[in-house]
This record gives sequence, C-alpha cells and structure tokens, in this order.
Amino acid sequence: MSARPAPSRERRSRIASLWKQRTLATQAAAVLTASFSLVLLLVAAIAYFEARRAGVAAALSTLDDYNQQVTSQQEQVFRRISAAHQVAERLLRREAAGLDDGEAQRQFAQLFPRQGDGTRRSADKLYNGGITPVGFVEGVGAFIPPGLSIEPETAIAALRAVSTVGMASTFDLESLYFFTPENALVIFAPDRPDGLRYYREDAPADLDFQDREFATVVRPERNSARTMQCTSLGRIEYDQTGTVWTAGCMTPVDDQGEFVGAFGTSILLEDVLPEGLETAIRSSETIIVSDEGQLIHHPRYLRQDSSRTGDFLDLPSTDVPELQALWRFIEAQGADPFLGRADRLNALVAKRYVDAPGWHILSLRSQDEIGARAGEVAQGILRIGVPLLILLMLMTFLIVRSSVVAPLGALLGRLDEIQARVLPHSKPVQDNPAANELKRISQRFARMSQEIIAAQNRLEGEVAERTEELRRTNAQLTRLSQRDPLTDVPNRRYIMQRLEQHLSNARAHPLSLLIVDLDHFKSVNDRHGHPVGDEVLRRAARRLQSTLSADAELGRIGGEEFLILIPEGGRDVAARTAARICQAMREEHLELPSGGRIHITVSIGGATERDGEEQASLYSRADARLYRAKARGRDRAICIPEDDFPHGPDAGPDDRP
Repeated sequence: MSARPAPSRERRSRIASLWKQRTLATQAAAVLTASFSLVLLLVAAIAYFEARRAGVAAALSTLDDYNQQVTSQQEQVFRRISAAHQVAERLLRREAAGLDDGEAQRQFAQLFPRQGDGTRRSADKLYNGGITPVGFVEGVGAFIPPGLSIEPETAIAALRAVSTVGMASTFDLESLYFFTPENALVIFAPDRPDGLRYYREDAPADLDFQDREFATVVRPERNSARTMQCTSLGRIEYDQTGTVWTAGCMTPVDDQGEFVGAFGTSILLEDVLPEGLETAIRSSETIIVSDEGQLIHHPRYLRQDSSRTGDFLDLPSTDVPELQALWRFIEAQGADPFLGRADRLNALVAKRYVDAPGWHILSLRSQDEIGARAGEVAQGILRIGVPLLILLMLMTFLIVRSSVVAPLGALLGRLDEIQARVLPHSKPVQDNPAANELKRISQRFARMSQEIIAAQNRLEGEVAERTEELRRTNAQLTRLSQRDPLTDVPNRRYIMQRLEQHLSNARAHPLSLLIVDLDHFKSVNDRHGHPVGDEVLRRAARRLQSTLSADAELGRIGGEEFLILIPEGGRDVAARTAARICQAMREEHLELPSGGRIHITVSIGGATERDGEEQASLYSRADARLYRAKARGRDRAICIPEDDFPHGPDAGPDDRP
C-alpha cells in the first residue's frame, strides 16, 4: 500500500504566506471571532451576575419571610407559655386559699404517700390516670424530699394547677411543672419517654437541683423584675445518659414578698424549631442564639441524643471558627434586625430578636450555593455559544474570501494591466498583497478622526458642564463658609468681617452693635439635652431676625451669643431695638414633649461707635455692658453709660427705654 503523498513545498509555502499576510478573510474571521467571543463572554458574565443578583434578591426576600415566620412562631410559643404560667399561678393561689388544713393534710397523704426513703412521691394513678380529690388527673409525677419542703395546701394546689392547665395546653406545651426552693417538684408531662419514672421512683432522696439554671433564674437576686426567664440549652434533669437536651422558661411565684416557688415549661431541643419550619426552605438553616452567647438551635452542631452537643453550646468560648464568626456577627448586630450579606459568615442572613427569652433568630443561606446556580446559567450560555462561534468563524472566513478577497485580487490585476498600458516605461509596482488592508486601515483612520472630533466636541461640552457645576459648588461652599449651620444666620467670621467693613466705610450716622446672650442656656442643655438646646437657638435666631429692621444684620458669634449690627442707628435706635428684642424674646417659648415649656429671655449689651473707634474697642464696650446686664439679673439690655441715662442704663422688665 503506497504512502499518502505529503503536501508539496509550494502548497506549504502558500499556506504560510496566507497566514503571514493576514488577508481580509483571515483577519475578518479573527476579528469577528474575537469580537463575538468577547460578546459571548460579556453575555455570560452579565447573565451570571444578573442571575446572582436575582438569586440574592429572591433568597433575601424568601429568607426574610421565613425568618419573620419563625420569629412569629417563637413569639407565639413564649406568649402561650407565659399565659399558661399566669393561669396556673392564679389557680394555685385560689386552690391554696380554698383548702382547710385538715382536708389538705388528708389529700396530701393520699396523693403523695410517704416512701421508705422518707420522700413523698406521686401516687401511681396521678400519672396513669384516675379520679382524685382534685378531679381526674393523668400524666403527673411528683417528688417531695424528706422534711416539710412544701406546704400540703401548696402541693395540692400545685397538682390541680399543673394538671388542669397542662391538659388544657397539651398541644402547646411539652410540660408544665411547679418547684420550690426546697427541691419539691410537681410536673405534668404525659409524653416523657421515661413516664416520669425518675421523679416518681428513681430520684435519690437527697435530690438537689437548686444549682441548675432553671432554678437560679427565678431567684430574687437574679430576677428582680419577677418575670418569666428562659434558660439556655442544657441536659434534662431526669436523663442519666447526658444526651437529652432541653431549654426551659420559668415564672417565679411570690407570696407576700417571699419566693415560694416557680412554674416552668421545658422545650426539648427537637421542639425548639418545629420540623415543618426547619425544612421550609431548601439550602437554608435556622440558628438560635441567646443574649449570653448560648447556642439554642443549630441543625449541624446541636443534636438530640448526642453527648457532643454540650461541646458547642458556649459561643464566647468555642474554638470552632464558624461558631466564632457567628458570635462576632451577633455581637456586632446586637438586638437590631438584619437582612443582607454577612461576609464573615459567607451567607445571606435574615435576623430578628425575640424579647421574651432574649433569643437571636438567624436564617442563613450560603452565598456559594447561589453563586453555583448563577454559574450554571452562564455555563449554559457558553455551551450553546461556543459551537455557534466556531460555525460563525468558518462562515465568515469562506464568505469574505469568496465575496471580497477574490474580487479585490481581480481588481488589483486589472490595475496592473492599466498601469502597464498607460505607463509602459514605469517599473512594475511591487505591491504588497495586503495593500487592500491598508486602504481599509486608511478608511478606519478617517473614521477615527471623525470620532476624535466628535469626542472632542463632547469633551468640550462636558468641560463646560463641569465648569458650571464647579461654579455652583463654589457658590454653595462660599455660602456655607459664611453661615452658621445650626441657626442659618451669618457665622462669627462673616459678621465680624461685616463689622470691620462698616467701620471702614464713611456713614452719615454712627454704627451701633448689640451683643445678645440667651439667659440660662447652659441649664437648658444640662436639663433637657442638646437637641432641645439646639431648637432653642434656632427659635431665638428666628425671633431675633424677625425683630430687626431691614438694614440691621444678625450673626451668631458662638455658643448662645449673637451679634447685631445697626449700620445707620445711633444710640437711641440701638436702645429701642434692644428693648424690642427683650420684649419679643419674653413672648417666645418652646413646648416640650413632656408637657412643659421653656421660656426664653436674653441679656443685651450695646455700644455706639465713637469717632475713629476701632472694632476691638467698640466690641469690648458692648461686651462689658452685656456682663453688667447679666449681673443685674438678666432679661435686660444695657446700651448706654449710666451717666447718660437718668433712670439707669438697663432696660429690664419694668423700666424699658
């Protein structure tokens, strides 16, 4: 069998020359391929980011709705627990008050018989079900240590309360119990796996649970408000394996100021978040953390029937990086709600706070999962686009080669023929086979010049717009530099410049100035706070402005002091202006949200320009009279020396000029 002939040297040379020359066909195919590749990548990128944005927005909306649902469900649970405790407490007090000592002793001995170890345990029919002196009872167990750890009346009333309220709330509450500071316990929990056998039979006579959190949270020293308090997650008392975890809510019961016991309800770990809510949103998880940093619910770290659950409960001391980041996030947010990206958790987070137990409820969804879904959208576009791109490249190459390159080659040959006929003695032009590309390039240069001119015109327009924006900004900055931001009157720098200008200009009448000081302004700030003080300053500035004549100028020179310039006002005009201000300010007051009101008065010192007097001297004389006005009881004006005023230089509430 003969070998397949290799391509001739001439053919290989022609192919290499074709590539080196970069003919219109290859160039057009390359340019269009690159362009469409960029467009394809851009479309894929836009699709990715749009899918990610839409995914984030949809996920946040879903998470927020879900978190609100979980929070609402938790709030309802704690409201029901609190309501059940309140009803049980009222029933306890009523039943205890209605029993006489003899009947209470008889029922106590019957329902809580003494055992061989000295304890009293609940009679079997209290759990198995039966008619008792307090009515039909089932699902109840009790443990009463040796000695008088609970009054018979209290024990009977507690039995009636937990049984009645517990059976009425059996679909809402896993348990309802009453315990005393002396370790007596009466509990309704008909569905406990051990049948309450621990308290009914197995608990040791010296059982002491007073150091457990559920007992400490109701003590007066830790619960001065005497309200329901909820515990962190911990091992349940009856479980000897250390694998059953529960939280609980306790409501203290006091009698005449003395702590006598508490009602409690346990919440098993698997019941903290109902199963329907736990799986309501795919690829999301709900985490619950207490104010103290105790993990209450986490689908990956906290498991019922696992002894390792206790290793992850305390977030402030955990060495698990994910849980450390979770606690730092909660510390940063506090009780405030949150909806958005939490980069330190690499998740989208919706968070709310439940007041009753002091729990933070977080619903999380991984950002990686949303990014992966957006990546699938982009990959789908690329899977379709790449084959189309290859097909487009081949079609472009063939069409340009047949429709453009071949006619241009024929045209070049015809031009050579014309040149040979018209200029027979000229040397043949060694034309570059890519000359047609140069023409194309020249055309592009022409278009580029047009584009540059258009861009220059646009740039000139943008420069003009930026220049106008700069002019407006400078005008605004100039105004801001001259105005007091709080009262919107001229600031000290500007009003002092105006004073200097007035003193430098020739005038027909001397210049007068008034320094106005708000009386007792510091006490307003101290007593009512700076926001009220700021409003007083604004009110005062508006009242001063409305009192002045058109040619007078007002400025704030600092704190509670204002400066008034009266350019064409002599001493009498200044005195009348000051008196008018005093009277106007007495009529000004500020109503407080608490129902009170703040009355505003001012002290004024005035001075009128002397011939050749400088700014510092004029200001100093007015300032000295201001301090004399304040020394004489405030709410007055002093504008002229005493020897020029027969009744004294000040205008107080009774002797105004």
